[in-house]
Amino acid sequence: MIITPEHIIKKYFPEPIETTRELYERLGFEESVYPYSKWIDDAEKYCLSQYLDESQYTLIPDSEEKNFRITQKAFRVLLESSPSKIGDEIRASFAEISERAAKDPGFLKKLQDQLDQEMGLEKVEPKVSKKLKAKYNQSGQDAFEFSIREDNRVHFDIISGYNFQPGDQIKDAGFWFKLVIEQDIPYHIVDISITLNNEKNFTYRTIWSCMEEREKYPLIHLSRIIRINLFGDNRKLVDSHDYHFSTSQLNGLGADLQKALDLLLEFKPVEGLDLAQLGEKILHSYKLNDQAYAEATSQLVPVMMDYKTRATAEMLEKAFHEAV
Repeated sequence: MIITPEHIIKKYFPEPIETTRELYERLGFEESVYPYSKWIDDAEKYCLSQYLDESQYTLIPDSEEKNFRITQKAFRVLLESSPSKIGDEIRASFAEISERAAKDPGFLKKLQDQLDQEMGLEKVEPKVSKKLKAKYNQSGQDAFEFSIREDNRVHFDIISGYNFQPGDQIKDAGFWFKLVIEQDIPYHIVDISITLNNEKNFTYRTIWSCMEEREKYPLIHLSRIIRINLFGDNRKLVDSHDYHFSTSQLNGLGADLQKALDLLLEFKPVEGLDLAQLGEKILHSYKLNDQAYAEATSQLVPVMMDYKTRATAEMLEKAFHEAV
């Protein structure tokens, strides 16, 4: 069992903490060493006002001392930042988990499975759908699909003809969403990169209609992950890996969706318009642009080498535009 900060918090705080005075007492500070008046001033100056808005902590009126009523979010922030033995134990747990995750690509997946079990979420066994299998057989190339499974998460399933070897694992992965608007219809270009522990890299690109894929976005925001399931040519699972979205990524995706929603509220159906076909057209144009850029770069490299002792910015720019 992996000991998490949540386990430590439940051990010391089986019941919710609602005020700063109560938290101070439970943290075990000595009034003669670190008095409450000093602790609450430090907490307000360096923690509450820096990382939370005032809706998360409210001053209790008619109190003999400064005492705030705090939300669970404020409780966690104060607890994890306070210079106490319990805070040290929680920070040590965070550090240990981070270190293990850096050394073991599969550790975060094990941790997520444990958390799912503790929350009573149904375990989902990765499997290749008939649709994905048919797509792979027909194309003879790597095939992938996004799906929503019983655990209310977005799964990214891939079948690859790569010659996988025993011990191959997903070392790292990335998802990038770029908002594009065509005929006042919002889409996301989705770029995916997967790297194995042998440094083999897989890259894929697809397109989402913000309208047709609207069920997936809230699940990404709630779970903060996309689960990757990588299968070999024999349909056997090679590895599963959870890609965790950063806060900045989720904020960016949220801003995109607000723009998309504004457009969709004004959208009027056009007779004969095929959203999937339009999406494929956009995707094709992006692939052509990538090819043109790659060809231009390959032609530019010899020019740069030839001009390396005498080239100017204008000469390089001219060479690039001529190559394109």
